[in-house]
Amino acid sequence: MKTRNIILIASIIIITVIVLIYAYITGLASMWHLHKPDDSPYFITTKPVIVKNILLPAGTKIVYEKSFFSGKYEQEKMLKEKDITAIYFKQDTTINWGGVPIISIVKFFNTKMKDLPFVQILTN
Repeated sequence: MKTRNIILIASIIIITVIVLIYAYITGLASMWHLHKPDDSPYFITTKPVIVKNILLPAGTKIVYEKSFFSGKYEQEKMLKEKDITAIYFKQDTTINWGGVPIISIVKFFNTKMKDLPFVQILTN
């Protein structure tokens, strides 16, 4: 009887240790997935350019959707306008959107980026 109890307790401890190790490894993997660097393709303008009917100043970062053919990180040329997901202006640079200074434009709920996309407003 004592041997059976010892085996039962030992198996419960081993199963508990295995579950805890699995939970720990899964937690580490999800943390790596959440905090890995963004490898979306982007282009930084070298001169003023019009994109989506908006005049963008030089030094603006245009971020595109990931695709198999577009590559990763910085691109040598602008990609398709329909694939733009975000526009970030150079630090300390704003444009006026309806009289309000903004520092970035992000495609959010408006998947076609028509009308008014999500705009980050510069606040002091």
